[in-house]
Amino acid sequence: MGEGYFLKASTGQIGSFQIISIDWAHPNYGYFTDAMLWYKSPHAMKWKSVPIVNWTEKYENIEAFLKEFPDLEGVF
Repeated sequence: MGEGYFLKASTGQIGSFQIISIDWAHPNYGYFTDAMLWYKSPHAMKWKSVPIVNWTEKYENIEAFLKEFPDLEGVF
């Protein structure tokens, strides 16, 4: 993400929903905290985002997100 900023992804399943939590570490804080969620279900054929912090609001689709963070492609 830039110098001192890092992302990590955690995956899980709740019922038929696939959930991916994206957390970020800010260099001034030194710990990971919530950034956004992605989810997919049999009736939601595409990944949908739930932005939590301001900088995640621009990712309206998974392609735009993975273009900036290709290292996370294997998670999806």
